[in-house]
Amino acid sequence: MGQINLTFTTKDIDPKDHTLSVLIEMDSLVYGVFDKQNNLVASGNHAIDIYSKDPFSALIEDGNINLNYNKTSVTYSTADFVHLSELDFGGGDFDAYFNNISIGDEILSNRFTDSGIYAVFPVNSNLRSNLNALINPTLEIHISTAMRQYIYPSQAKKNVVLVGMGRIHYMSYNKGDLIMYNAYTYRTKEDFLYYLQLATEFTSMDREIDVLEMAGWLGVNSDIYKFVAPYYRHLKWVSLPEMTILSSDENHLKHYYFALYASALCVS
Repeated sequence: MGQINLTFTTKDIDPKDHTLSVLIEMDSLVYGVFDKQNNLVASGNHAIDIYSKDPFSALIEDGNINLNYNKTSVTYSTADFVHLSELDFGGGDFDAYFNNISIGDEILSNRFTDSGIYAVFPVNSNLRSNLNALINPTLEIHISTAMRQYIYPSQAKKNVVLVGMGRIHYMSYNKGDLIMYNAYTYRTKEDFLYYLQLATEFTSMDREIDVLEMAGWLGVNSDIYKFVAPYYRHLKWVSLPEMTILSSDENHLKHYYFALYASALCVS
């Protein structure tokens, strides 16, 4: 996440009137609290130890974390995942899709909004059980599902890249059909550009004509953004007109909270 600080709280929160949106990626938990008008009223991030018996001990003293939210959405960004058609999903036997699944993992799944596509992904059982005991989620989804929710119900061509914790998420839709979603782990800005170009070329995105929307934990002055921008003529931040950030810090930008907002919109 670099130097970006996502943390703020603007008011006392009655959880019964709010939604808690949580994103788990690698060794980090990021959350946002939204009111019924899609205002982001609080956010925070915590390091987690996924191999600890109590990986979320740092959250206990965070006053925004509790069991009583009207809705709690947990989004997992996992390195392993598969997207299945309704027919393949109905066949079950999901373990066969994963080569590296461990004894401590369990398989979760969810359906894309208004689609016959299912996201299937493994999650560490200890991590999940501890988190569920802490916040009692009403919805558990894969990060690709949140990205799909942002695109839905548009029938236009959409190309979206989400920058996460050392991971690139890229999704392409055209006329309502999924062209591609994939995630890539990167270490350098050169890695980032390589994988992004690989994905956009695979989906036949025209870098001189088509718009590439970007979200995540980076800004226009970041090394990655400055390195990538010359290669994409129409690079812009994701459009989130219905979300307002109730923070007094002008550095808290909408595209930082894209994944949390898109996840909060998802329904079970």
